[in-house]
Amino acid sequence: PEYNPVCVQTPSGEVIPFWNACEAECYGFTDFVACDSLPVNDCDAAFGYYQDFPSNDLTVEFEDYSYALTDIQSWAWDFGDGTTSTEQNPEHTYAAAGDYTVSLTITSANCTSTMEQPVYVGDFQFPECQAFFWPFPDSIGDLSYQFFDLSLGAPTSWTWDFGDGTTSTEQNPVHTYATAGTYTVSLMISGDSCQSSFELVLDTDDFYTQPNTPSSNNIQALYTPVIDMDKNTVYFKNQSTSSSAITDITYQFGDGQQASAANVQHLFPAKKAYSVTMQVKNEAGEISNFVGTVDLTTGLFKSSTSGSSIILGNRQPTKEDFAMALSPNPVTTDLNVLFTTSVAGKYQLEVTTLTGQALYTKSFNGTKGRHQVDMDVQNIPQGMYFLKLRVNDSYQTYKFVKE
Repeated sequence: PEYNPVCVQTPSGEVIPFWNACEAECYGFTDFVACDSLPVNDCDAAFGYYQDFPSNDLTVEFEDYSYALTDIQSWAWDFGDGTTSTEQNPEHTYAAAGDYTVSLTITSANCTSTMEQPVYVGDFQFPECQAFFWPFPDSIGDLSYQFFDLSLGAPTSWTWDFGDGTTSTEQNPVHTYATAGTYTVSLMISGDSCQSSFELVLDTDDFYTQPNTPSSNNIQALYTPVIDMDKNTVYFKNQSTSSSAITDITYQFGDGQQASAANVQHLFPAKKAYSVTMQVKNEAGEISNFVGTVDLTTGLFKSSTSGSSIILGNRQPTKEDFAMALSPNPVTTDLNVLFTTSVAGKYQLEVTTLTGQALYTKSFNGTKGRHQVDMDVQNIPQGMYFLKLRVNDSYQTYKFVKE
């Protein structure tokens, strides 16, 4: 990319340099200026990293994001495992999974700068107890939500507060609000040796601008943060779902750094709140974003349903193409699928895991009108799944829970 550095000055006075205006805009900044108009260092080392997802989680691609007022003359990398490199954008394969402290030192004509950050390689083992959940509209046209417990570990009790004066102790409750609005929903979990809580702002008006459509069903970016306030470090565990295979996951940490991996850890430069954006892409060309705020001063994480998901890619059906209903949901043995279509053609029903692995497929030719199909799901494990109905070149995806 063209090297034409610009800088952003935050309300706190921090100056963040970017390679060019395009990079600044990619991070969501529009108020940027030429760096020579602000009091910035002559050079600042910075880098991001990208795991070879999903084929080899021990291989990491490092990308230089450093800034200098004059041309950078050299790059010196230390990968934290006894190996080094002098390439600008090296690729490195680690021998084993684990935590590594990676450093980059840059040198220009009149400046030297070093940055180091922890890089976790492999499948990170997260704490035994971390509360987390996500709501899904339970049906079209009302204010009912299915709240799915996505907590880490093995909690034995759940305490929900739906923000409207009502509570529940079920693991995955359904709750109906009396009026539309914005509610702060909290979940507290308990296990043998720990207790954890999480809260999320639920905007019912936002959910029902596009109720039960592919933008909230085909793909959903989602992460669970584990905050270590003592080290200014946050571990991000991927909780994303997609009805087709996920091909790319990127985090933007709100401090000018980014990483591409399913599960990452990040060392933040200061003890304050950061807005962290996760973007997930799947093989169908669809994209979803999830934004949350990690606060390193309080150890709290907050997110909102508003603006959390977008979708791009293949054409999606309108409500006039077809409609589908599932019952019972949750289900234990037989799932009844009732759908009505406005066109004849080739139909396909497919059950997949949340990461896109197909478990069951049924194809048939049908006429327009009302159809009913019974699906035997008693042999699949307990959990949440996608049911995709494809009609010719259009499709719709719904979630169901196997008990």
